[in-house]
Amino acid sequence: MSLQILDCTLRDGGYINDWRFGRKTITSILDKLECAKIDIIECGFLTGMVQEKECSLFNSTANIEEVLPKRERSSMYVAMIAIGEKELHPSKLTPYDGKSIEGIRLTFHKNEIDLAIEWAHIIMEKGYRVFMQPVGTVFYSDIELLQLVEK
Repeated sequence: MSLQILDCTLRDGGYINDWRFGRKTITSILDKLECAKIDIIECGFLTGMVQEKECSLFNSTANIEEVLPKRERSSMYVAMIAIGEKELHPSKLTPYDGKSIEGIRLTFHKNEIDLAIEWAHIIMEKGYRVFMQPVGTVFYSDIELLQLVEK
């Protein structure tokens, strides 16, 4: 069995400070996480509701590329698209080019499963890795969870 570490400080931590980490702090956190050899680093949200460059809310992968460490990177960089919360429709993503993030963590609620699967296909067609994250699984029955995995 292998274990990978995911850090989501710049995304989940933003619920505390409204994602206003400051540009210098964002780049510093990403650099230090890279130095610590964290396996997967979540840079923030991909959203159509971008506020400013001082936040870890991004409206494109090009904006994320600007804050990533400039040296050779060993960590995988991802961002979150949350269906129903600050979402960015995946049709607005540019194709994966190896310069910015490698993957998207896609979160969805129970009533959004079909939409999430549709969006995951669009994201994969653009060349990104997709990590599906159902929200509120405590409200799923065992059968519903198994059906979700099957889909």
